[in-house]
Amino acid sequence: AMNDLFFNADTQAAILVDAKNAFNSLNRKTALLNLRFLCPNLAVFAINFYRTPVQLFLVGGNHIMSMEGTTQGCNAAMPMYCISLRPMIDTLAETVSPKDC
Repeated sequence: AMNDLFFNADTQAAILVDAKNAFNSLNRKTALLNLRFLCPNLAVFAINFYRTPVQLFLVGGNHIMSMEGTTQGCNAAMPMYCISLRPMIDTLAETVSPKDC
């Protein structure tokens, strides 16, 4: 199906989305800014929870700092991720007609 779409003369663009590690790839600073405007109620929680890096502990007593994305197991991770992507989705929706999807 993708091959047919790609070689169709009416196709203007094709976007490949790699969702692998998507939650970890989210730019946290931008996500928190978007949440302030798009969902202020969630923004209060998310800003308090995600504004500073978090220590992730490794085997052997070492740790790394988590500075991007959302935290696995956080109840707000899915809504934060989805709402943060909304500006990109809206921009794509404005430039692509439904018949092209």
